Amino acid sequence: MSTKFKDLKKVLIVTSAQPTANPRMKKEAISLNEAGYYVTVLYTPISPWADTFDDNLFKLQNNIRWIQVGFHAKKQPILYQLALFRQRFYKVVYYLGGDINGAALKSLVLFSQELRRKAKRIKADLYIGHNLGSFPAIVSASKKFKSPCIYDFEDFHRGEGQENLLHFRKVISIENCYVKYLSAAISSSPLIEIAYQNLFPNLPFQTVLNCFSQDLKNYKNNLIPDLPLKLFWFSQTIGKNRGIEEVIIAMGRLKDCQIELTLLGNILEDQKNEFINLAINNRINSTSLIFLPTVSEYELVLISSQHHIGLATEVSNIINRDICLTNKLFIYLLAGNAIIYSNTKAQSLFMHELEVGLLYNQNNIESIVDCLHFYYLNPDILSLHSSNATKIANSKYNWNNEFTKLNSFISNIILKHQA
Repeated sequence: MSTKFKDLKKVLIVTSAQPTANPRMKKEAISLNEAGYYVTVLYTPISPWADTFDDNLFKLQNNIRWIQVGFHAKKQPILYQLALFRQRFYKVVYYLGGDINGAALKSLVLFSQELRRKAKRIKADLYIGHNLGSFPAIVSASKKFKSPCIYDFEDFHRGEGQENLLHFRKVISIENCYVKYLSAAISSSPLIEIAYQNLFPNLPFQTVLNCFSQDLKNYKNNLIPDLPLKLFWFSQTIGKNRGIEEVIIAMGRLKDCQIELTLLGNILEDQKNEFINLAINNRINSTSLIFLPTVSEYELVLISSQHHIGLATEVSNIINRDICLTNKLFIYLLAGNAIIYSNTKAQSLFMHELEVGLLYNQNNIESIVDCLHFYYLNPDILSLHSSNATKIANSKYNWNNEFTKLNSFISNIILKHQA
């Protein structure tokens, strides 16, 4: 370590994802670095689409140590295949004998062993984990160097599948094994915090919302014409059963209205064709369904700002989706979009704080039709909701405010440990 950094407080962040594929972790690392910490990030190369974005990130944020752990599918194919074989082996172990030798985690996460080995070689004042695969790394390093460790519950992991599924049982084994060693924890929504506090009542929590920096803000293009009404939805992956199908069907029922839907993210060709066929079957011109590839956050906000409405179509049949507040909401606010929300528990509570959108009932196409038609017939209210989104992103829901909470929380944990 250079003399320049030797007196700084050291933070090791561990994620079993890639930096660009984990925007919450990336924001955290950059902000902690700017706040005066010496930050190291361990990550694994499991999302090749993010490679180029990561390279650009590493050049721009070269004060942070970015350390790849594990093997790249294209650059190290033999070692990658061996890692896949090891993961399949632990799936069999878990199936036959349960959580023997950490089989629950090793069968779910490809490079948890490599993350653990590397983390134990890096002394830090605080260890922060993202994604389940980081648990053994931060806990083992914390024990070795007698420093605190915290975990970021961005999702309610044991609510990501149905309770009778193998995944659910594995997650319970993992969390019960490692959470007891945490010094504190972070959550990404108030309801996720409540869910985990009910399970682990003695664990200190701080909710930090998935907001974004105002530096990404692009002032909304006031020259966007009222028609066609432009809808926007994004994710890292575009897929089924995420509310998109219902929106397409609703568009088809508004036959006399000019409406376009843009979907941004990675998508398989057969899945793309299914969405196009669904649009055609509902008498929607295929040109009204637009697909865009994954982009940087800066471009994402710009693209979002070129649409009237952001779609937050979470589904509540999965507990995690019912209680989470996703990146989408805060990108839409920053971009100055009105928002159409599904009535999940978290989004219903969130929406009632704001005057920026409309709520629809899940599994009710007519409810979506009503929302779209209302905005279509009332461009003045659409404009008001758009303006309100911009104001509340500036005043409240932005990363500058959320990081202030996070930084205070982290500082207190380090100070308390060193007292």
